[in-house]
Amino acid sequence: MNIISLINEFTNTFNETFCKNLTPFNLERKIRDVGDTMTLNLYQAFLNYIDAKFKNSPERKKIYNVKETRKRTLITSVGYITINSTSYINKRTKDRFVLLREILHLKPYQRLTNEAEYQLIKYAIDENMSQSARHALRNIIISRSTVSKKIAKLNGSIKENIIRVENQPDVLYIEMDEIHANLQKDGNKICPCAIVHEGYEETFVKRKKLKNIHYFASSKLTYEELWEVIFDYVNKKYYIDKFKAIFISGDGAPGIKNYTNCFPNAKFVLDPFHYIKKHLNYIFKDEIELRNIANDYIKNNLIDDFKTLVMFQIKKYPEQKNI
Repeated sequence: MNIISLINEFTNTFNETFCKNLTPFNLERKIRDVGDTMTLNLYQAFLNYIDAKFKNSPERKKIYNVKETRKRTLITSVGYITINSTSYINKRTKDRFVLLREILHLKPYQRLTNEAEYQLIKYAIDENMSQSARHALRNIIISRSTVSKKIAKLNGSIKENIIRVENQPDVLYIEMDEIHANLQKDGNKICPCAIVHEGYEETFVKRKKLKNIHYFASSKLTYEELWEVIFDYVNKKYYIDKFKAIFISGDGAPGIKNYTNCFPNAKFVLDPFHYIKKHLNYIFKDEIELRNIANDYIKNNLIDDFKTLVMFQIKKYPEQKNI
C-alpha cells in the first residue's frame, strides 16, 4: 500500500483546511474533519490494497478465476467509503467467493458495516432511535426506519444448515406474494412471503408436487431484505451461475419486482391468477370458453392461433385495438 501518497494527500488537506478562516471557534471542528478525512482515505486505500493484492497473487490464480470487479459504497461508522470489490469463482467447486465480503463479514448487498450497525443499535438503546439516526454515525444522517429495522432484526441471514444440491437444475422458480397477518402487538400487517422450488416433480400426474420447495415469510423484513435472505439461501443451495434461467413470478407489485440487486438476470412473469385477470379476462371479457382456449394456445406455444383468436375478439370490441 502506498502510504506516502496518503501522507502527501493528508498534508495537502491539512494545509488547505488550516490556512483558510481559522478561528478559535472552528479550530477543534477543523481538526476533527481533517482526521475523519484521513481515516476514510486510509480505510479505502487499505481495502483496495487487500483486494488488488489478492487478485494478483499466485495463490488466488491457482484456486479462483476472476468473475468481476465492481465499485461498492459502504456506510461505515465514520462516513461513506467507495471500494473495489472483486468476486471470484472457485475452479474446482464453482462456488462464488468475494474476499472483502469475507474480511468485513458482510452479507450480500449489505451496505452498513457491522461496526456501523453496532454503533446505531448501541446509541438507540442509550438514547432513542431518532437520536441514533442523526448522531450515531459520524458525518452521516440516516433514516429512523433504518435504525428501527436493525433493532428489530439484528441479523437477517439464513441460520439453518443448507446442503448444496447434488444435481443442479437448469431452471429455478421463485414465487413472491404477500399475506395479511394479524399480529398481536402490531395489528393487521402486510408481510412479504415467497417460495423457491425447481418446478414439478412429475408432469404427468394430476396432483402435481413441487420439487425441493422452500418457504420464506417475515413480519419484520421488507421486500428488499427478504430478497437478500432468499439470495443467501439460493447461493448456498445451488451454483447460481449455472442456471439457464431463474423465473420470478407474482402480481407485479414494486416490492416483488425489486429483485434485480440480488438476481439481475432473472426474468419476471405474472403468476397464473394475475396473468388471467389482467390480460385474458380483459381481452375476452365474460367469454370463459374463449378465454380457456386462448390460455391453452399460450400454454402449448400456439402463438399464431392465439393471435388469430385475439384478432377475432378485436373485431367484436374495436376499442381495444390500440390498448
